[in-house]
Amino acid sequence: MTDLLAVGDVVDLTNCDREPIRVPGAIQPHGVLIALSEPDLVVRQVSANSADLLGIEPTDLIGRRFTEVIQGEITEAVEEAAAGSDDPAEHFPLSTTLTRHAHGPDLAGDVDVDVLLHRSGGLLVVEIEPGSGPMSFDSTYRVTRRSVSRINRATDPTELFDVAASEVRRLTGFDRVMVYRFDSSWNGEVVAEDLDDSPEGPGLNSFLGLRYPASDIPAQARALYLQSWLRLIPDIDYQPAALVPVDNPMTGDPLDLGRCGLRSVSPIHVEYLKNMGVRASMSISLIDKGELWGLIVCHHYAGPHRPPYEVRAAAEFLGQTLSLRLVDSVTAAETAAALAARSTLATLTALVAGERESAAHALTGGHVTLLNLLPATGVAVSLGGESATAGAVPSADVVAGLVAHAEATGVDVLALDTVPMLLPELIDSVDTACGALVLRLSAGEFIVWVRPEKVRTVIWGGDPHNKAIAAREGDTVRLSPRKSFEAWQETVRLRSEPWSVPQVELAATLRHHLLDALYGRARRLATVAETLQRSLLPDSLPELPGWSLYADYSPAAGGDVGGDWYDVVQLPSGQVACVLGDVAGHGIMAAGTMGQLRHGLRAYLMETDSPAQVLMRLSRLVEQLLPQALATATVVVVDPATGVARVASAGHPPVCHVTSSGNAELVAVQPWPPLGVLPSGAVEGPSETEFALASGESVLLYSDGLVERRTEDIDAGLARLLLLSTGSVDARQLCTVLMADCREPDGEDDATVLVLTRDGSARRIE
Repeated sequence: MTDLLAVGDVVDLTNCDREPIRVPGAIQPHGVLIALSEPDLVVRQVSANSADLLGIEPTDLIGRRFTEVIQGEITEAVEEAAAGSDDPAEHFPLSTTLTRHAHGPDLAGDVDVDVLLHRSGGLLVVEIEPGSGPMSFDSTYRVTRRSVSRINRATDPTELFDVAASEVRRLTGFDRVMVYRFDSSWNGEVVAEDLDDSPEGPGLNSFLGLRYPASDIPAQARALYLQSWLRLIPDIDYQPAALVPVDNPMTGDPLDLGRCGLRSVSPIHVEYLKNMGVRASMSISLIDKGELWGLIVCHHYAGPHRPPYEVRAAAEFLGQTLSLRLVDSVTAAETAAALAARSTLATLTALVAGERESAAHALTGGHVTLLNLLPATGVAVSLGGESATAGAVPSADVVAGLVAHAEATGVDVLALDTVPMLLPELIDSVDTACGALVLRLSAGEFIVWVRPEKVRTVIWGGDPHNKAIAAREGDTVRLSPRKSFEAWQETVRLRSEPWSVPQVELAATLRHHLLDALYGRARRLATVAETLQRSLLPDSLPELPGWSLYADYSPAAGGDVGGDWYDVVQLPSGQVACVLGDVAGHGIMAAGTMGQLRHGLRAYLMETDSPAQVLMRLSRLVEQLLPQALATATVVVVDPATGVARVASAGHPPVCHVTSSGNAELVAVQPWPPLGVLPSGAVEGPSETEFALASGESVLLYSDGLVERRTEDIDAGLARLLLLSTGSVDARQLCTVLMADCREPDGEDDATVLVLTRDGSARRIE
C-alpha cells in the first residue's frame, strides 16, 4: 500500500485510499472517549465533548486520576480492567452507571452508560455512551433466538442472504439492510436486501443486484472491518469531537482509534452517504477464516438512528453467527464439487500411471477427461513427446504462445481470463481462448485449458469510472463521490469466465499428482526400455582368428535409454558384417523400433552380403512398416581372409579407418538419406566404398552421440575423434579413450562405438 496522507491533509477521491482513517484525531459525539495511562489511571487524552455526557470539561480531566473525577460503578470496572493483564475488550462492553457533575439540573445524578475498553498506544482507552439500561440474559436471548432459529433453518445461500437482511432490519429498525459480498477483486455486490417499502416509508428504490467498485471500500477500510465487527454512524450530520490533546502525549503520535467504536469516519465516506440520502448507517462484518467475506450494511433515511447498545450487541452476535452459516452454505456446493473433482483427479492420475496408452491420450480420450476435472470448452495436452486435445481448442501456435507466456512468468499454474489484453497477438482466438489455465510440467510438457469470451452486462450502482472521469476533467469538477446512484450498465468484453481459487488449487494438485505419476511411469518404462535394449544388444562378440572386436554403449546423462544399437554377424559366405545404427528418440518406443530394425537387418544379411542391398531393403521396411521412425545405419562387411572391407551408409556418420601408420581418416561414402527416406525412383541402395584393412589397422563405427556437442560444430567432434584414434591398434583401449574423452560429458544423447582391428604389433595410444 502507498504511504498514508499526513493527518490534516486534504482528502478527495484521488487520494482517499491513502486517508489515515485509523488516526482521525476525533470521535463521533454520541459518546465520550477518555485515554488513561497505566497503572496510575491518569487521564492523558479526552474528547472535547466530555461535558455533554460527564458534566466535566476536558481541562478539568487532563492530568487527573480517573477515579478522582469520575464517580459511580464505572470506576470499579475500569480499575478492575486495568489490574488485569489480558485484553479488556474481551470482558466488555459493560452496562453500568456513573454520577455526573452538576452542570445544570438536567445533568445531575446517576446515568446509565455503556462502557467499552481496549488498549492503544500504551493507553487504556475508555469509551462511554449513554446507555439503554442494564442488559440481561433474558433480553439478549429473546432478541436473537428467533433470528438464530431462522438462520439455522435456511438451506441454501439465497435463503440465508434473505434471512440475514430481514432479521437484522427487524432487530435494528433501519430502513434498509443489505448483504454485500466481495468478489476476488474486492468489488462488492448486493446479494440480498430488505427495505421499508410501506406507503408511509421513505420510498426507497432497490439496490439488489447492483455492484460497487473496490475503490468504494479501500484496503485500509477493509482492514478495519476485520478488526471491529460492528461500526455505527447514528447521525450523518454529526460534528466531530476532537481529542484533547490531538496527539498521544505518551508517544507524540496520533492515537490509533482502529478499535474504537466512536471513531470519527472519513469525510469522503460521509459525503458518499449523504449523496445517497442516508442519515444513519451501521455495518456488521462477515468474516471467513480471518478474511473479510462481506458486510451487512444498514441505512436509515428518516433521520438519525442509534439502536440501543443491547440491540447492537445482539446484531454483532448475529453477524458472527451469520458468518459461520453463510460461508458454510456457500462453500457446501463448492465442497461437493471439490469432492467430485477429487474423484475425477484420482481417476486421471491412475490413467496416467498406467502403461496401456500414452499419457496425453489417457487424459483426453477416455470416458473421464481433463474437461471433467475443470469446466472449460477445450484442453490441449503435451506429455512424453505426444500431444492430444479434447473439445474446442485454438491452433497449436496459440497454445504455444500461452505456454511461452507462462514460462516467461515463471509460474507453474497460471490462470488468465483476459488473454487478448495480455497477449494482443492472440485476439483472433477470442472465441476459443479468451481465458486459459496453463499447467507447466517438465520441459516441453504442459496442459492448457481454454475458455471462450463471455460477454456480460454488469449493473453498477453509479458509474464505477466516475473518479477517473472527474480527475480528467480537472478543477472544473468537484472531486466527490458519485452524485447519482442510479443503475449504470457496463458491457464487459474480452474476458472469459474467471478461474476460481478452488479451480486453480485443483489444477495445482493435479500437477503434483501428475509429476509423481509420470515420474513413476517414466522410471518403469525406462527400466523396460533398458531391459529391451540390453536384450537386443549382443551378449558377446564373435571370436575371429587374427582379429579383435570390442564395443561399448553408454546411455544419455540421466540414464535415458536411446535408440543406439550395434551388431556383429558372421555371414554364410564367411565374411563378417559390423553394423551400427541409431533410432531417434528415447525410451521404450525407440528401443522397440531399434529391435525391429536389428532383426530385419539380420534377416537381410542372411540373403546377401552387400551392405548397399541390405540398407536398401531395410529402408523399404521402415518406409512401409515404421513410417514415423527416424533412423540411420552403417554396415561394414569384412572378408577376414583378405582384409577387404565394403561400407555403405544410410544417413549415418562416416566410419573411421586407422591405418598401419597410425593415421586416422574418415572413409568417404556417397551421401544417402536416413532409413525410410528413399530417393524418388530409387531401385538400388547407396553406393559402396571399398578399402583394405592391413595388419594393425582398424575400422571404427560410432553413433553421432560420440561426436556431437551442443556448443560446437559437428566438424569439431569429428576432428576430436580422428585425433584420439590416431596411433591406436588396441580395440578395447580405443573404445575406452573415445567414451571418456570424445563424447560430451553431460550429453543428452546416448553413444556407441564398435572397433574391429586386424591383429598386428601393438602400438601405444597417444
